[in-house]
Amino acid sequence: MSNFLLQIQSNGDNRTIQSIVATTYHELGHASHFALGGDRCYPWNNNSFCDDRDDLQDEILKESWAKYIEHHLTRQWFPNYNGDRSQNMTFTQMNNTFENNGVEGKYTSLFFDLNDNNDQSNNNRSPDRPIDRVSGYTTAQMQNALKNVSTLQGLSNNLLNYYSNDTQDNLQDLIDSYNENLEPID
Repeated sequence: MSNFLLQIQSNGDNRTIQSIVATTYHELGHASHFALGGDRCYPWNNNSFCDDRDDLQDEILKESWAKYIEHHLTRQWFPNYNGDRSQNMTFTQMNNTFENNGVEGKYTSLFFDLNDNNDQSNNNRSPDRPIDRVSGYTTAQMQNALKNVSTLQGLSNNLLNYYSNDTQDNLQDLIDSYNENLEPID
């Protein structure tokens, strides 16, 4: 079992308790993902793969899972928490990368899409949004499906192999919409 040091810096900002809790859950989402063996490219891994910043799949899973966990757990303490915009993002928004201390990532609404019953593409009438006719996967199911996975297709395969879901026939459309519309990190 790996040891983790959770460090949250405020950079002198006055942060609310809600913001600190949200950031803590986000970072714990990263820790849980790393512990599942699904991500090969956290900054502390000394792995030649990590030098290839074009690995979009790993980045999507890494940041999207952490963002989903942040949102899901923070709302248990702060029901009106809306400190992120990840739940209904367009591909244009998702393709805007962030950089923090030289580490880049990619936030998406992937795990929200697997869980909620909101098809933000409106039956594919909004081409800048994921084709999301998938719903009902629980947080525990998604976390289990992340074990030893570093691609969207691997996540999809695990969900299909481990769980029966009324919307599973639409899962490949969702994964394909991400693969076809997200751009590699520069």
